[in-house]
Amino acid sequence: MKPTRYNLPIVQGSDVDFTVQIYADDGHTTLQNITGWTAKMQIRDKPGGTILADSSTSDITLTINGPAGEVLAHIAASKTSTFTWVEGAYDLFVFGPSNTPTDCVLFGDVTVQPQVTV
Repeated sequence: MKPTRYNLPIVQGSDVDFTVQIYADDGHTTLQNITGWTAKMQIRDKPGGTILADSSTSDITLTINGPAGEVLAHIAASKTSTFTWVEGAYDLFVFGPSNTPTDCVLFGDVTVQPQVTV
């Protein structure tokens, strides 16, 4: 799988929802059945830096739709409303069954637009 760069804009105090389609080939022509796979996503202040949000906690919810080859990501408004940072970096990895390599499928920069109306 070839990772895709997508810069993720977040409006503080709003839900964030997006779907990542997983393909079996670099040409993005054949969907990958990811039944039984897992996914992990982190947002850090910079690559290798401090974790700002993590799917292994309640910060980010990742749901696998295996037959459709999809990872659905959700960050609740209740979480984004607590973000005091404005820039970061993230990536999303999928993990196949045992002995299957781990792949980065999505990565990029994150920007938080501070909430104006409260």
